[in-house]
Amino acid sequence: MKTSTLKGLVILLIFLTVKSSFAQLSGTYTIGSGETYSTLKAAVDQLNIVGADGLVEFEIKAGTYSDFCTIDPLVGYSEGDSVAIKSVEGDVVRFNHSNTSANNYVIKLDGASHVSISGLSFIGSHTNYCNMINLTNGASYNTINRNYFEAPDGGTMNSAVVIFDDETGSNERHNVYSFNEIIGGSIGIKISGDGTTHQGPSKVEGNSISGSSYDYGLKMEFVNGGSVIANDVRSGIYLDVDSSFVVKNNYFETDKEYCLRIMGHDQSTAKGPMSVINNVLIGSWNTFALHIQHSTNLKMYHNTILNNSSGRQTMYMGNVDNVEFMNNIVTNEEFNDILSFSSLGANVTVDYNTYYSSNAKVGSIDGGASINLSDWKATAFAFDANSRYDRPFFKSTSTRDYRLKCTSGSAFHSSFIVAEALYDKNDLPRLTVPVWKGAYNALASDSITIDGFVADGLDTLRNGIVKIYGDMTSKVLLDSIGMSSIGANGYFKFDKVPYLREYWVKVIPDRVLAPDYVTCYQDTSLRWDETDPIIVTDSCDGQQILLVPRKLADKGTGPNSISGTITDISGSGKAFGTDPIPGLDVVLDRIPPSKTVAFTTTDENGYYEFGDLPDGNYVVSIDYEGLHSDTIYDINIAGGTEREYLDYCVDRNDRIQGCASGVNTEEVMITSTKIFPNPFQNEITIQTDLNSFDMMIYNMEGKIISSQNNLSSNYTVSTTNLSPGVYLLEVISNGISKKTSVVKY
Repeated sequence: MKTSTLKGLVILLIFLTVKSSFAQLSGTYTIGSGETYSTLKAAVDQLNIVGADGLVEFEIKAGTYSDFCTIDPLVGYSEGDSVAIKSVEGDVVRFNHSNTSANNYVIKLDGASHVSISGLSFIGSHTNYCNMINLTNGASYNTINRNYFEAPDGGTMNSAVVIFDDETGSNERHNVYSFNEIIGGSIGIKISGDGTTHQGPSKVEGNSISGSSYDYGLKMEFVNGGSVIANDVRSGIYLDVDSSFVVKNNYFETDKEYCLRIMGHDQSTAKGPMSVINNVLIGSWNTFALHIQHSTNLKMYHNTILNNSSGRQTMYMGNVDNVEFMNNIVTNEEFNDILSFSSLGANVTVDYNTYYSSNAKVGSIDGGASINLSDWKATAFAFDANSRYDRPFFKSTSTRDYRLKCTSGSAFHSSFIVAEALYDKNDLPRLTVPVWKGAYNALASDSITIDGFVADGLDTLRNGIVKIYGDMTSKVLLDSIGMSSIGANGYFKFDKVPYLREYWVKVIPDRVLAPDYVTCYQDTSLRWDETDPIIVTDSCDGQQILLVPRKLADKGTGPNSISGTITDISGSGKAFGTDPIPGLDVVLDRIPPSKTVAFTTTDENGYYEFGDLPDGNYVVSIDYEGLHSDTIYDINIAGGTEREYLDYCVDRNDRIQGCASGVNTEEVMITSTKIFPNPFQNEITIQTDLNSFDMMIYNMEGKIISSQNNLSSNYTVSTTNLSPGVYLLEVISNGISKKTSVVKY
C-alpha cells in the first residue's frame, strides 16, 4: 500500500472518530457504575460540548453520588430540544452534598433552558453552604419536580437556600417548582430579582417545605407574575411580586413573625393584580398571620386566617389601595385584636367576613382604639356591613384539619348570600352565590348525600343512570365523582359525594328502555356550560334535587341530512382525523323553538349522521364534560341538502371547537358568541372568534343608546353610563346578527 493512501485512511479514520464523539446527544442514557456514564457530571460535561437533538433523558441508577455539575445553554438549541434528569423507575438516587463556597450546588442551571429534574434525593451536610439546585444567568422554562431535599439549619444566609433562583441581575422566567419535599436550609425556595432586573413568571405548586431556619420557607421578591398553588409551608411566606399573580389553595403555618407577608417593591408598591384565594394561614404566639403593606390591586377571598397571639394582631394591612377582602374567616384565640389597618386608600372593600377573638374586639384603624364589630361597622370606612362576629368550629385543629365542623349549637353554619361578584370554577365572575365559609380542601374525605327524582310532575324517567360531576383538581375537565341508577319511581341517590359546593348532574336515559328521552343536565340543558351548577351551601347537610327529563320531539321526515366527524386533537402533534372519538353523544335540535328531534352516537371512526330531515333550521351540539364549546352549528337545510363535514375538534386541555368545511363560518361563529356576565354591573364582555364585528345596545323602546364598530376578539364594553334595567345587545358581522337580552342591576 502506498504511503499516501495509508495517510489518507488514517486521516479519514480520525475524522470519523472525532465526528462520532461530537454527535449531539439524543434518546436515553443510563448513569451509574458500568453504564454509559458513571456520573451525572460526566454526562452533563458531554452534553455541554455537543448539545441535544430532541429529548435527552439521563436515567440515574440507584446509588449514592457525590458529584456536582453545571448545565450550560444547549449547544445549537432548536425547538423541541430538552433534557430530563431522573432516577431509573423505582430506584433511590441520592446525592450527598458537602458544599464549599466555590461549588455551592449539586446542579447549577447556568442559563440552561428546558431542563427537568425529577425523582432524586439531595442531602446536604454543610450548615453554611447547602444550595442544592441553583438557577442563574437567565435559566428559563425548567422544571424541578418531585424531588426530596434535606439540609441542616442554614441560618439566614443565601448560601444556605435549598433551591435558589439567583438574584444577580439576570431574568430567569417560566420555571416550575412542583411537588418537592424540602426540609431545612435557611429558605426552602427563593426566587429573587434585584431592584433593576425582575424575575419572570414562575410557578410554585404542591411543595412541602419545613424546617427553614430563616423567617421564610418560600421567598419571592422582584418577581413579575406567576403562581403559588397548593403548597404546604411550615414557615413564613414572603411575596414581593408585580403583574398578575395567584396564591391559591395553600396551607401556611409558622411560629415566625409573619405567616404570609405581601410587600411592595422597595416598600413602594406591588401593582398586582394579585389574587389570594382559599388559603389556610395559621400564626402562633407572636405572629402576623397575614401582613400586607404597600400593595394595590389585591383580591382576597375565602381564606381561613387564624392566630394565637397576644403580641400581634391576626392581620395587618397598611398603605394599600384597590383591595377587596371578602368571605374570609379571621380569628385570634388570644386576648388580642384581629385586625389592624392604617393608611388605607379610598378603594378598599372589606365585607362578608366572619371574625372572632377572645377579647371580643375586631381591631383598630390608624392607631385608634380597639373596637367591637358594631363600632367597626360605624366608622367612616363603613367596613363589614354584612360581616358577623361568631366563633367557627373546625374538624380537628390538632391534625390541622381546618374544614368547618357541623355543630348544632353554632349559628355560624347558617348561610348568607353575597351579592358581590366572585369567581366560578374557571375564574370567571359569578353573581349572587352562597358564601363559601373559609378555605376548603377539595380533595378532603368529607362526603355528603345528594338525592332526588327525575320527574317533572307529568312524566317520570324510570330507566337509566344519573352521573354527578365536580371540579376536584382545578383542571379543565370535570371529574366524575358518582353514578346512580334510576329507580322505578325516578329516584336516584349519591351516598358519599365529596363536598365541593358546586356540582353538575347529568341524566343518561337507557337507550333501549327509554328511547324517547335525551341525555341532558339538571335543567334540561344539553351541555354542561349552558347550565348553572347545583349549589350545596353547607357540607353538614345533604341536598335533594329535582331533575327534569328532556324528551324527544317528533322529527318528521324529509329529504335532507347532516353528518360529520368528531376528533380528539389534544396533545402535541395531533391533527384532525387522526384520533376519532367513538361513543360520543351528538344531539340535533330544531329551532325555533328549541326542540330535540334526534340524537345519535359517533361510530368507531368518530362519524355521526342524521338522515331523513325535513326542511328547517337545526342546531348540532356535543358535550364533553368540563370543556366549553366555542362553536355551536346553526344550519339551515332545504330541498334535499346533504350537509356534510360538520366536524368538531375536541382539545381536552382547552375547549370544543368547530373544524367544519363548507359551512358559513360567520354564521357559526356569531351563533357561538358569548355575552357575560349577565346580569352585569359596570361592564360586559363579548367573547367571540369573529375577526371583526359591530355592536349596538338598544333600550326597551328600540332606541340605540350605544354603538361601536370594527371590534374584535374578546371586547369589554363599559356600561357605567347605563341605568339599571333590561337592554338588547346586538352583535353584527357581514350581515348576520345575534341579539341577546341583558340586564343591568
